[in-house]
Amino acid sequence: YTSYEKMLKETKADVVTIATPSGLHPEQGVAAAGAGKHVVMEKPMAISLTGADALVKACDKAGVHLFVVKQNRLNPPIQLLKRAVDRNRFGRIYLANCIVHWARPQEYY
Repeated sequence: YTSYEKMLKETKADVVTIATPSGLHPEQGVAAAGAGKHVVMEKPMAISLTGADALVKACDKAGVHLFVVKQNRLNPPIQLLKRAVDRNRFGRIYLANCIVHWARPQEYY
């Protein structure tokens, strides 16, 4: 598609992933929600509180989910692991599984 609006209108997709420049996220997310699509987007969800509020309100009104993805590929521990894999420190890797406990219980807060 060369038109975002046409794509939203014609596609039968349930979810739209938005990975465009940050300033476009609210407008495109609001349009996707208005078309009944769930929204997945890279952070930041908006570059202003007004844009973020509009996006949340549109998703709530449409009854769709909004997911904001935070990439971790540039975090120091991830970079350290990447260098170790690149240097073959672990040998040939056939399968990797990672359980990261970043969520904290309510008592933490």
